[in-house]
Amino acid sequence: MDGRDEPDKREKGSAESRIGSGQRIILVDDKAEMIELGAEMLELLGYRVTTYTQPEAALAAVKQTPDQIDLLITDLTMPRMTGKYLAREVSKARSDLPLVLSSGFRGDLDRDQARELGFSAVLGKPYNLKELSDTFAEVFEEWISEKV
Repeated sequence: MDGRDEPDKREKGSAESRIGSGQRIILVDDKAEMIELGAEMLELLGYRVTTYTQPEAALAAVKQTPDQIDLLITDLTMPRMTGKYLAREVSKARSDLPLVLSSGFRGDLDRDQARELGFSAVLGKPYNLKELSDTFAEVFEEWISEKV
């Protein structure tokens, strides 16, 4: 990313995706290498990914088009805005949007603590393909069952 607040849109997905079927995901992390790695893996799984290194820009995008996003994954610790704060503000714009928290510090929050904050799941960093696949499948299955 070149530091601008413009999203890096990646919408290739593939017909051979193992899990995703084109769901739209926003990935927020202040570290460009995590954005690249996460986006590449999510695309391999069949998701359409828009990335942000600036949480403020991600929040503005959610507020502008809340119904055009199927899931948001955010880093916990970022400059100027934490993942907890971002999740709280995103939930005001779209209360049913599944939120996934990612952190390089496994001891930051356990699953129960994350759920209390409105997160559907917690992912450790660095990501791996199986963990992303399993976590997102569970989150979307839970989201669908709540809609029925």
